[in-house]
Amino acid sequence: MHLSSISARALSAAALALVVSCAKEPVAPDAAALVSANPAIALARAPLAATSTAAKLASFESFTPGAINGQFDWQSMGGVGNAPPPGTCAVYDHEISNASALIAGIDATEFLGARSLRLSNAVTSGCYGDQTFSYRTANVAGESSARWGTAEFALPGARLDNHFEAEWTVMSVVPFAQQPGLEVVASPARGDDQRMGWLQVADLADGLAISVARWVDAGSLSGATIAPTIIASGLDRRAPHVIKLTMDFVDGPDNDVVRVWVDGTLRNAGPSWERYYALKGIAPPAVNRLMFRTGSDALRGLPGTAAPATRGLGLAFDNLRQSTFAVPSSTDACRNDGWRVARARDGRVFENQGDCIQWVLHASR
Repeated sequence: MHLSSISARALSAAALALVVSCAKEPVAPDAAALVSANPAIALARAPLAATSTAAKLASFESFTPGAINGQFDWQSMGGVGNAPPPGTCAVYDHEISNASALIAGIDATEFLGARSLRLSNAVTSGCYGDQTFSYRTANVAGESSARWGTAEFALPGARLDNHFEAEWTVMSVVPFAQQPGLEVVASPARGDDQRMGWLQVADLADGLAISVARWVDAGSLSGATIAPTIIASGLDRRAPHVIKLTMDFVDGPDNDVVRVWVDGTLRNAGPSWERYYALKGIAPPAVNRLMFRTGSDALRGLPGTAAPATRGLGLAFDNLRQSTFAVPSSTDACRNDGWRVARARDGRVFENQGDCIQWVLHASR
């Protein structure tokens, strides 16, 4: 079952062997200092682009309930139902479940179907690679110097695009009450501890809240800090909400653009986490999936405390779609049939070379 505005996508049939890394970054907060913003409840959205990507996941209806890891290219080494391998930091409250049946007083089947990805932060850790990762897109996205990582991070034959986007539905499993301390973070990632952004869903007194966090530095990694900001709050727990995140990667320092929509309204635009990698003296990673993390960074003086009362409840995620494609950054990229493989930033297919060139000229203004 899906939201009426979200088309079904074919499921990827390949479940590939994955390697887990539990490395910890020097600083990686997973809770935000919360401020108020206006609510948005409408479910209108900007459509994801149609691409040739084989793996399109619209729901979890074909998944087996329980352990996520290995199903349709999803990775969750620390999720419920796994026999955690050496190096796994915790067993997290992450699973495929009939979340709609858990939601009392509301028929959520229309939005969530019989199966969803259910996550809570009843258990947290300072680790990354054993958390839950979505399926990989056919290609990866990043700057031309981006690190793809070793073979397990990219599908065979992947090319490098400069645009990544993902869209998903989120709904509280407890629609008529707050789940104090509930927070789950989604980050564009590649399957280990390398990520390029931070978007959090938290349950506050007045409803669900969406936050983003970006790096602010004082010229060195030791002086860098995270600046978290709520971009939408007061979101009705009784309704599903649609989050869309897009990333445009641009060669050069501090010029990537990340945009976040909540229920069809553009709520924020700002930089990626490329500044963090610049401060570390390494090229940023490419991304091809989302990391869903319930993390704690308390040892670093940052929030992220576990909320044990959320076990078996938390948030239901569904209707996830991901895509990468190439956005032309110059008129030369439109020539020599380049327009045939390029897309406008909103995913529109160009009609011809002139259409592509005109779009680039307009976008540059």
